[in-house]
Amino acid sequence: MPGSAPTERGLEDHELVTATGQWRRAVAAYLACINFADANVGRVLKALDEGPHAQNTVIVLWTDHGWQLGEKNQWRKYTLWERSCRVPIIFAGPGIEAKGEFCDRTAELLDIYPTLADLAGLPGREDLDGESLRPLLENPEAEWDHPAITSDAPDRSSIRTERWRYTTYSDGEELYDHDNDPNEWRNLASLPEHAETKQRLRALLPRNPSRKKVLQVADQPEEERRLTELLPGRSHRAGAANDVGLYPAPLHGTTVPCATAQPDGCERY
Repeated sequence: MPGSAPTERGLEDHELVTATGQWRRAVAAYLACINFADANVGRVLKALDEGPHAQNTVIVLWTDHGWQLGEKNQWRKYTLWERSCRVPIIFAGPGIEAKGEFCDRTAELLDIYPTLADLAGLPGREDLDGESLRPLLENPEAEWDHPAITSDAPDRSSIRTERWRYTTYSDGEELYDHDNDPNEWRNLASLPEHAETKQRLRALLPRNPSRKKVLQVADQPEEERRLTELLPGRSHRAGAANDVGLYPAPLHGTTVPCATAQPDGCERY
């Protein structure tokens, strides 16, 4: 495994979770979040069914990318492994012929807009990177040769076909055979018998990845900088210390209760 494949913060999280014996509780909490989200999707769909637009509304359900719960000693989602990259894409409504069927072809979130435009009868556009998924919505077994690409940095890109995931880093590469290793435990990149497969997949990756200059907050105009400034004592790192609580925005100088995770008891704005 390349040294840059796991994230340092993910490894730190795993050490903390295991040292405090919270692994099972953390997984249970994540499953509870999924259950809560699922219940609220049901509420939205129920409202749609009871309204006047149920028969002319196309529904698309997708999510942010995945979350690792200790696999490969990683937590959070900032890796290029399957557990982190894969998301669900679900279409329902008029024009969807394959109702209730599963499709194992590769797709990207970039494909959502072209698909909706196609289903709505809008003219196609040549400047889009995504592909209309309508052929797969009509027949999940249709021929399809569009892989999915995920990248989180100029030197970190991954391509997923129906069988393979190939990933390049600045310090190495990974190749996983999903027909035989769906959990990506065995990196095949160093085996000479897979050289041709790597070459074929590498040719499909972006050749000129973006290397945009990082914008420093201090260099922004004052009005834009004001939107990114943090309250005193807070940081950009996630954690209970940054929780503000589910309260309306208070007036300046007023005092409101904080979230229970905060030890201070209250916060002055």
